[in-house]
Amino acid sequence: MTMDPEAAKGRSDGLRLATQAECRFKCWTNSEHDFPQPDVWLGESQHAITLDLVLRYAQGVGDAKTPRLVAISTSGDPAPRHGKLQINRGCFDRLFESFAMTSYISHVLTEEMFHLSRHTIYEEGGEKPTGLVLLMRIPRNSQSITLLIRISLRDMSTIFFIAAAQESTVDYLHGRIVSAASLLEQNPLFVLGFILEERLTRYWAHMEELMLRVNEVETMTGMVQAGWKRHMLPESVERLSSFDSQLKQLHASHMDLCHCDTFLKFFMNLDVFCRETLREIDDQRADLGLDRMTKQQTAQFLELVGFWMTRYRYMHSKVQEMLDRLRTQVSVVFSHIAQRDSNINLKVASDSNRVANLAARDSQVMKTIAVLTLTFLPTTLVTYGARESFT
Repeated sequence: MTMDPEAAKGRSDGLRLATQAECRFKCWTNSEHDFPQPDVWLGESQHAITLDLVLRYAQGVGDAKTPRLVAISTSGDPAPRHGKLQINRGCFDRLFESFAMTSYISHVLTEEMFHLSRHTIYEEGGEKPTGLVLLMRIPRNSQSITLLIRISLRDMSTIFFIAAAQESTVDYLHGRIVSAASLLEQNPLFVLGFILEERLTRYWAHMEELMLRVNEVETMTGMVQAGWKRHMLPESVERLSSFDSQLKQLHASHMDLCHCDTFLKFFMNLDVFCRETLREIDDQRADLGLDRMTKQQTAQFLELVGFWMTRYRYMHSKVQEMLDRLRTQVSVVFSHIAQRDSNINLKVASDSNRVANLAARDSQVMKTIAVLTLTFLPTTLVTYGARESFT
């Protein structure tokens, strides 16, 4: 197999990895030999020997009746702002070598960008492809899944490496691989269907929370049909009692919905990626004189992807609807603020008019005093002068 010359230099450089004592992961194979239990997290005393054992099994040569499958799963995310990957440097370099990965891997693992790519492995010093590596970073807010898949074109033997920020995600995906071994032996790309299912289930719960937030503001502004109004708890009513708090909630919801929109567009690309990868595996196997997948295997995979993509498209339509409703509510709140400011200005104008009337009345009083003063003061002076003269 060939490898990028820069790969040997870098490997795990720049990645935030666990220490020897912190290293923990799960291993599973479809072998009948005694490998570790698939649901057990391996600790410091087991990981190095076990990892080498299962990788040697995955890369073994022989006339096995069924493709060899290996799943290695760990928790953590080495990208900035997240925790380190819970696998030590020695184990990671061993995996790196098994996947024959290029230096691209360090970019994918150390950056927060979403990613989908395919890399063909060629025989040492030859032109024939021997395998295909899929490198993916699949988003969900700050809890991305990193997935590496190495597929041998000759016998479809496959190594899966999964890393996720939450252990619950690791447990779910690792468990799905173990329980669906017979399906993955036919087509290892079925694991992408499991990813689609897991991401949608978790993201839909987040979407429901966002819809609730927007509907709360709609209820508070009264700009919603009676049947759509929510029963608001007293604390929610108090929290959203001011226009400023409503605008803050709308702005926060807008940011989340924009992120959802980006996330769902990524999954539209994943749909295309799945279909192209299936086609590429079939074409490369045909070029090697090997059988293509059966129509049934191809149809099963495409039906699974199509099923989940239908739901993703619905979610995307729902996001667009919520963004439109949110923009409407922002306009409504601003209208209310403008009306409030207008009422305040009218009150200020009324008060100013009252002050002006009072000032005018005071001015009239001062004029009266001035007239009286001018009228009687000279007479007083004359009278006073005459009295003095008489005296």
